[in-house]
Amino acid sequence: MRSRPGQSRSGFRMPFLQSLKKPEVSPEVESTVRDLITAEEINGAETANRFRYVLGILLAIQSYVVTDNMTNAIVNGSAVLGYATITILHTLALRKRRLNITRLFNYLTLVLDYALIVLVL
Repeated sequence: MRSRPGQSRSGFRMPFLQSLKKPEVSPEVESTVRDLITAEEINGAETANRFRYVLGILLAIQSYVVTDNMTNAIVNGSAVLGYATITILHTLALRKRRLNITRLFNYLTLVLDYALIVLVL
């Protein structure tokens, strides 16, 4: 006989939440794990920001080499300037060391990067 959802094989009803018991963890361990994850999130954002500076330099070189007329130079230069502005603002947000500001700027830089790509194309 097949058991229905919410029942064990022997036929006794088990509440769903009891079947997904949370392991008992002391508050000190939870705090330590939370601090570790927060530190890793900030370290990842700082590494991504350093990568943004390298990418910005490469974009500036590319826009200088590829432009053939003044209109393209203005568009490419303004895109590189916008990218640099976003990156510098992201750096300033990371220096505040506040997680909510860092998370906000992580999403903001993602959206603004896509907006710059769409505007340049």
